[in-house]
Amino acid sequence: MVRIFLKLIFLMLSLATSLLTAQEFNGIATYKTAAKVSFEMDGPNANDAMQAEMQAAMQKAFQKEFELKFNKTESVWNVAESLGGGDGSFKSGGMEMQIVMVGQGSNDVLYKNTRNKALIEQTDISGKVFLINDSLTTYNWKLENETKQIGEYTCYKATASREITILKMESENGEDKSAEEKKTYEIVAWYAPEIPVNHGPDNYWGLPGLILELNDGSRTMVCNKLVLNPKESVVIEAPTKGSKVTREAFRKIMDENLEKMQKMHEGGRKKDGNRNINIKIGG
Repeated sequence: MVRIFLKLIFLMLSLATSLLTAQEFNGIATYKTAAKVSFEMDGPNANDAMQAEMQAAMQKAFQKEFELKFNKTESVWNVAESLGGGDGSFKSGGMEMQIVMVGQGSNDVLYKNTRNKALIEQTDISGKVFLINDSLTTYNWKLENETKQIGEYTCYKATASREITILKMESENGEDKSAEEKKTYEIVAWYAPEIPVNHGPDNYWGLPGLILELNDGSRTMVCNKLVLNPKESVVIEAPTKGSKVTREAFRKIMDENLEKMQKMHEGGRKKDGNRNINIKIGG
């Protein structure tokens, strides 16, 4: 009877230790990201060299380095280091442009809790900070048999589909216009079952292993550095700063801000003849 009791205590202690170890599992993954951007310009002063220069400058402005801190059930995604995009402004051929990207600022934070399916996003528009409380998007992942090596990990392919909004910006004869176009794209993710968490870059999650690479039709995100269970425990905290708004309300604020910026841009620049500019982000 005593031996049975001692065995039960041993089993309970072993189970408690295993659970504690699982709860303490954490890490930091760094991702390099790039967005798909196309730039077209025509007019009396347009030429191939200028267009190529502007295309390269825009592509560079959208390159970022992000950091994903995670434990078993929570993660935080934010900008780690810019890869040379600067403030998004650049000049070419006497023409100056500025790109403003919402959701990629140095102070933006995306918190995910996969246990209660909660998402909290902290972002700012024109210096004003907003806090968006939302639910995690559920992806209908299809697990594939295809594998590839990413660093030291054997990763498995998974696919899903998503509808994205492509933002088109046009400038014709001094007048700015923007339009949105919805398209459905295939998401291709590569996850590592050896890393037992269901997290991933940005708002992606839900696979039986950490997502180390993902392409969603508009961006490519690739993990280039991974530290598991670092000496200093990873602290995951949900953002609390900012005016609380719903996702729908935030979209309206973004639209209003974009319209305001377009009007300011139109009023502050000189008309330089018949020059047409088309910019497409995503797709």
